[in-house]
Amino acid sequence: MNDWLIANAEFFWGDIAGSDHVLQVYDNDGVFVDTVVGFVQAALNADENAVVVATESHLNMLERRLESYGLNIDSLISQSRFIPINADEIIGEIMEDDRINESHLSRLNSSFLQRVARNNKKFRICGEVAPALLAQGYEEAALLLEELAERHNDQNPGCVLCAYPRNIFRENDEKLARIYNTHSKLISGSIKQLTHVFYKSMSKVAVA
Repeated sequence: MNDWLIANAEFFWGDIAGSDHVLQVYDNDGVFVDTVVGFVQAALNADENAVVVATESHLNMLERRLESYGLNIDSLISQSRFIPINADEIIGEIMEDDRINESHLSRLNSSFLQRVARNNKKFRICGEVAPALLAQGYEEAALLLEELAERHNDQNPGCVLCAYPRNIFRENDEKLARIYNTHSKLISGSIKQLTHVFYKSMSKVAVA
């Protein structure tokens, strides 16, 4: 890990990556959940909303872990401090004939932004919609969504985390290279990122 920078998780998600589109390609669900727990805790401690758009199984794992740390999930949800959203439900709303319907996406995005900023707090987003699309075989839709997310984040800077399981990529996969190019920072997917984050700026990453 000598070529990685390291930062306290709260400092990373707030000060270092507060306006970044961050990528993680993780080895296993344990690493992913640790990362998102640190992401959520950092948002809550900074008095921001934590939005997690993930698969149902990952949302269940995340909520159990957060509850084990003493957080009242129902209370956080009712206050819009923690906003869990099922990624598969989003996919069902934006996909039409195996492609993203951009008018549906735009309408959903407007509704989404109103919901996550309901209590007038800033928010951070962890998203698994593009990874879920890619896992289901919708390669072009996943890549388009990442490009649109990057464009939106350029215009409306915020902290956005996208996390992909490593096992959906082949070695030297061109899809991964294209995904790298839509993100500004990379964090490790091989070690726990709960209290500290190992990261690189994407300009320092060689993409095969």
